[in-house]
Amino acid sequence: MSVLPSMAGMQVACPHCGKAFTVPPDSVSPASPPFPPQMGPNAPQQPPMDPRMMQYYGAPPQKTSGLAIASLVLGILSICAGLLGLIAIGLGIAAHSSINSNSNMTGKGMATWGIVLGILGAAVNYILLFLNWEEYKRMFGM
Repeated sequence: MSVLPSMAGMQVACPHCGKAFTVPPDSVSPASPPFPPQMGPNAPQQPPMDPRMMQYYGAPPQKTSGLAIASLVLGILSICAGLLGLIAIGLGIAAHSSINSNSNMTGKGMATWGIVLGILGAAVNYILLFLNWEEYKRMFGM
């Protein structure tokens, strides 16, 4: 631990364990930095974090893809409206593409489920449409 020359002979607390001790006169170095470190706009900037240290301090926050969320929502809604299934499929594919190109983006599972539900919703609606074609023609006056 580095201390200021003016602290020789003073009672101080260890910054790691909190134990009090007296600073001996021979441990003071004239080139030691001020304690506590400088704060404010003129303080020296810290170097960027080493990527290997991110496992200890946390990686940058990840953002969920808005396209993936929209794909999942429209995939769920496509059970009632088949056209939304086609939009959900397109948004899901676009979300997969953007997630693969950006490492700070999440939501691949939502995009996948949006595609799956979009396919199922569109398929169910179009099957029902063709099975009940005569009913649709009568209902819409065709």
